[in-house]
Amino acid sequence: IGCARIGIRVIGTRNQQSAVFASLALNFMAGGIRSAVIVSPGPALTNCATGLLVAHDNQWPVLVISGRRSSLYKKGNFQELDGTSLLQPLCKYVAHVDSLDSVRESLEEAFRACYAQPSGAVLLDFNEDILPRKAVFRPVSPLALKNLTNPLDVLPAADVHTLLATLANAQRPVLIAGSGLRWSADWPALLGLVEALNLP
Repeated sequence: IGCARIGIRVIGTRNQQSAVFASLALNFMAGGIRSAVIVSPGPALTNCATGLLVAHDNQWPVLVISGRRSSLYKKGNFQELDGTSLLQPLCKYVAHVDSLDSVRESLEEAFRACYAQPSGAVLLDFNEDILPRKAVFRPVSPLALKNLTNPLDVLPAADVHTLLATLANAQRPVLIAGSGLRWSADWPALLGLVEALNLP
């Protein structure tokens, strides 16, 4: 209900593996994080493993948010699972969120990890103890959002001039744009370069 109130579309799937693959496809085609996967603890989280492996191997961004029954393990909780330890090898970033105060910081760090090259899978594991509690909403600043979507370091000016001179003097240049450009490219500038040099 809370997602619908602020315009976030919720899509249910028959299996959590399908949810991860759908989220991967949408994020890749959109060139940014446009979806996240939310699953319950235990089997629902283990069903995400195949999609997380695909994201890891292809360096595609996906954010999986899971719950955990308790911060204490081996207490006989239903579907008890240490998901962060189990799935850490498949993710570039995992975090256990056990306090309300760390939710915002953990989400921001998760998005940074998704965008930072090479992209990959990110898992946030929320302790169910904080789910019924309320927090004050604080919007992320535009500067913080810009930093999330532009993770690549700026090349030194001398290197840029050398590159441009090399391209201008090339007899038959070819431009191969890698998948990392989906997250950071200045598309009008890239198109201008292609047209100016008549690149295939």
